[in-house]
Amino acid sequence: MAGGFVLLILGSLAAFVHFLIKLAWNRMKRYLFISLEVRKEDESYAWIMSWLAEMNKTHYTRDLSLITKREKGGSAGVKKPSLAFAPAPGLHFIKYQGRYISVTRTIQENQFSMGAGKNGLELNETLKLSTIGTDVGILKKLASEAMVRALGDEDGKTLIFKPTRYRDGNWRKIMAVEKRSFASVHFSAGLLEDLLEDVKEFFETKAWYSVRGIPHRRGILLHGPPGNGKSTFALTLAGQMNLNLCVCSLSDPSLDDDSLQENLRKMPFGSILLLEDIDAAFVQRNKDKHSSNKLSYSGLLNALDGVTAYVGCLVLMTTNHPERLDPALTRPGRVDLTVHIGHASREQIVRLFCFFYDPPLGDAAPSENYIDECNVSPKELLSLAKRFADTVPDGEISMASIQGHLLQNKRSPHDALDNVTKFLAREKDRLKREQAKEAEDGEKKEAEGEKKEAETKKETPPVSAA
Repeated sequence: MAGGFVLLILGSLAAFVHFLIKLAWNRMKRYLFISLEVRKEDESYAWIMSWLAEMNKTHYTRDLSLITKREKGGSAGVKKPSLAFAPAPGLHFIKYQGRYISVTRTIQENQFSMGAGKNGLELNETLKLSTIGTDVGILKKLASEAMVRALGDEDGKTLIFKPTRYRDGNWRKIMAVEKRSFASVHFSAGLLEDLLEDVKEFFETKAWYSVRGIPHRRGILLHGPPGNGKSTFALTLAGQMNLNLCVCSLSDPSLDDDSLQENLRKMPFGSILLLEDIDAAFVQRNKDKHSSNKLSYSGLLNALDGVTAYVGCLVLMTTNHPERLDPALTRPGRVDLTVHIGHASREQIVRLFCFFYDPPLGDAAPSENYIDECNVSPKELLSLAKRFADTVPDGEISMASIQGHLLQNKRSPHDALDNVTKFLAREKDRLKREQAKEAEDGEKKEAEGEKKEAETKKETPPVSAA
């Protein structure tokens, strides 16, 4: 009995001492250590991991995590991938500016996350950098150095973002592309200039909107047949305005009302939102019960101009079928400007032809100037362009198709003109096949809808009279 009591006292004393040691250690860490935590869903995680991989070329850890990088190949073809080695999960130490810093990489399963996958689990990954001291400036400097190193390749480029798979409203950068000049976008005369002026005025009048109590947002709907530059305009506009381009697909099966609103609220500052093929998610509004899409029509409308809608952002929407859009979506406040971008007119074809064979070279090497190789003068080129445009039916062929033909004859404007008849014959056959397939798909979808509706009626028991 006495022995058991002694053991109880000793156990309690040991637990109390352990508690005091832990409390003292936590207090000591609070006052003697500084730390920086970075979560994987944040863009800076990739910056710091890349920086650590660069640091590992000289020292610091034996436990490695492999990162494979493949750069785009030039004229020599695809380049071999390069290997970088970052810290594996666990504890590591680095020396930065004479200070030792601990790097703890942790991976944990989160069973209750909104972004959980099919197995119900999601990996939460964090980096924690810690060092002795009271001034957090060294960790801030490290993070800034990692950012500058990572973003060096982004200077002068347009950043494209997409929502993360975690459905938490965050966005991830998927690529950085070279800015495209407006000279390479061949809309109808005056249209491009009018659109640019409209967008510039919107971004310059934030205070004007605020004083009048009007939400600072604007929606532009670009509609017309595919292949005429609707999405290209969005990318070009973002580049020329020095803005990011955020692309969101409404047909994403994981997208619902709440996550769409979160995405719009948390868009990176200085961004244009592009909603491509906005009709695709709501082809048949009255048959939503047969759709696998979690996003409701009312959810989209509220995200565009509801009480919790985005502010300070330009939304570009594209569609090939404006007739499928509900008037509730296209009313003012949600769509403030509607622009039709049709097939190539004669004037557009002439401009495209001349630009294609005599572009402003800028920093391009002289060997890339096919005009010099062909010895075609500007006057002769304009004559060829007009003859080419006279052969192509006005307003019937897409700009993308014409550009494809020019690409096949990129070294000779004479060949482009000589082969135009063959091109038009191929294009006519392609359009016939596409129209036939579209009609067939429409009949199939209609038959499937009728079949499901009949099955639903069959399964619903009749209501008996009282």
